[in-house]
Amino acid sequence: MTSSPLGREGLRGFPNAMDRVGGPLSPIVVPGEADAATLAPQMDRWIYAFLALGMLGRAVRYFARFPLWEDECFVSVNFFRRGYLDLLKPLEYHQVGTYLWLWLQKTAVNLFGFNELSLRLFAFVSSILSLILFYCLVRRLVAGPARVICVAFFAVGYPCLRYAAEAKLYPFDLFTSLVLVLLWVQWLHRPDQRKWLIAMVVWAPLAIGLSYAAVFTAGAISLLFLWLMLRGRLPAGWRAWLIYSAAVVLGAALAYLMTARGQIGADQSFQSDAYARARAFPPLDSLGAFLKWMVLTHTGSLMAHPIGGENGGSALTLILCIIGAVVFVRHKEAVVPLALLTPLALQFAAAAMRRYPYAGHVKFSMYVAPMIYILFGVGIAALLGLDLRKGKTAAFVRNLRIVLILAVVLGVAAISRDLLHPYKTKSDQRARAFARWFWPSANFEDRAVDIKDDLGREFSQGTWRDLSWSAMYLANKYICGCQPIASLEQPSKNPQPRGKVLRCVLYRDPNYDFDQPAFDQWLAQMKQTHPYLGRDVYPSVRMDKRERRIVTIDYLEIYKFDLSE
Repeated sequence: MTSSPLGREGLRGFPNAMDRVGGPLSPIVVPGEADAATLAPQMDRWIYAFLALGMLGRAVRYFARFPLWEDECFVSVNFFRRGYLDLLKPLEYHQVGTYLWLWLQKTAVNLFGFNELSLRLFAFVSSILSLILFYCLVRRLVAGPARVICVAFFAVGYPCLRYAAEAKLYPFDLFTSLVLVLLWVQWLHRPDQRKWLIAMVVWAPLAIGLSYAAVFTAGAISLLFLWLMLRGRLPAGWRAWLIYSAAVVLGAALAYLMTARGQIGADQSFQSDAYARARAFPPLDSLGAFLKWMVLTHTGSLMAHPIGGENGGSALTLILCIIGAVVFVRHKEAVVPLALLTPLALQFAAAAMRRYPYAGHVKFSMYVAPMIYILFGVGIAALLGLDLRKGKTAAFVRNLRIVLILAVVLGVAAISRDLLHPYKTKSDQRARAFARWFWPSANFEDRAVDIKDDLGREFSQGTWRDLSWSAMYLANKYICGCQPIASLEQPSKNPQPRGKVLRCVLYRDPNYDFDQPAFDQWLAQMKQTHPYLGRDVYPSVRMDKRERRIVTIDYLEIYKFDLSE
């Protein structure tokens, strides 16, 4: 009987069964340790290459400095004028956010100014950390070719790249939950080391303070903790479970008291109606509609990793995840698929109560992305391993390389797209370009103010309350160097050198009611204090993503007054 040329260690860097630690969770080798031995020297090089490619893709997305798109603008305008305590009040434009995340964003603005890079700074940092932490998680759960497949597609997956540079909660959903899962897995791997349990207790409330979605992951871990104890697979007592669960409850209570309570009270009906229109909640009034919704949701946006789409566009991802889950169950490691299913079950329960969206967009499920990629990668590796069972080693190696090359193509395509088209839509690009031209020019020798934002005169509440493009107008105005100024109700009290012009900007959205008599009265009062020089009107055209259809046309009306004495 001859020994393996790889020796006792098996695949280089891949633990075999002889090396397993006596915890309830150990890494599995997919498709098989002995059969995959020929690929051992290449695995580390592929993994490091994909980590580098993932970092490059995230850096390109961040430093390309895309114009803020409307979703970012809605929440970002809150960071310009509000202080830390004011951010705990209901946010403008019906936005929501956890208190620690809001304070992080405000801190970035205070340190580096209000601009695209500062607003996306912590999202970018968290995305780089997530890539590294995901690799650490994969090392604890899988070995063999499956490991490099998981890392490859997580590194280049479109949702992971896109939200690496977006001033929203979604990258923090992924990061905070990934840290929780990694700490949990580390503890399951070595339950004799209590430092991982202590870290979980400390991190759980912080995670929930940074991300509402983290409560699903933290709650799921508590349930799985209990399940393993009842099965006798976890040498931990009730005291440890109670302490961790108390930390989760504390985090949820703080998040609710600090921000969620006020945000729910102010915007619950608006948010619920918006999510209902987007079919983000399960329809519970009809069994047929519910089953159809479940199928479309789980083959659509929820599983749109590494790419995917609506109407079954993510069916392949779902199938591969199911295969990956079966592989883990056959290796008696059901904890891994349950780490995906249990948080989703809690999220589904919240959606059934119309408290948190479930379907509608991949962004709502970014917190479970790490587990999706792990099951996805294991599913691919298991299918490739069918060739090994038939003795077709050369075919296995060829197909594995094709899969990895496909991942490279996805990453390079995403980076190329970001370099060639550094914007989400051309309308976003035009809005920023106009602001870059108008505000510095109007304030170079003259003075420009916004009638509502700077002077405090509001003639159309809907324009500044609902999800209108006024948020993008304000965000770009702030980015272009405009600072909050005192009220100018009586400009004549501030004598200016002869020849200077005061430009009062009115943002008008024709989709909302406008109090014309009140505006006429304000204009008449202004004419009494300064000679009126006329009006300029600039249309702000919003096109759809493909630039084929006009979505709406808003207007910037510039009322000019002589600032001379």
